[in-house]
Amino acid sequence: LSSTPQGLKVTLGDEAGSMKPTLQPGATITIHAQNQARPGQVVLMQLGRSLVLHRVLWSHRLSPWLLHKGDAPECKAGLARTKSIIGAARLPSKTPSKRAILAGFRELPIRTLAKRSIQRRLKKPA
Repeated sequence: LSSTPQGLKVTLGDEAGSMKPTLQPGATITIHAQNQARPGQVVLMQLGRSLVLHRVLWSHRLSPWLLHKGDAPECKAGLARTKSIIGAARLPSKTPSKRAILAGFRELPIRTLAKRSIQRRLKKPA
């Protein structure tokens, strides 16, 4: 991580494969400060002690939650609080289609996945 006038520069580690093929491990991207996200945007989030760079699948301005997933087909979707957003990434113009991003995600309906994730998180002690 490094800060520049254009934003926060982030270099992806070797283990960062969840955003393939959009971003390869070792790629450097710029993150712009932002606390809201629209579906389709790639955001950097603080989840526990980890920084996660994923694409937003669902969010609503009145909801404290967002659904996110990496672009790699084997990557699982997750639920996060919108307050965990650090900023949005400015990516190269060539990004995969929604169909490619959602490949392998259609097995579970979004409502079921979101409901399960919320229930799981509510059971965990804060």
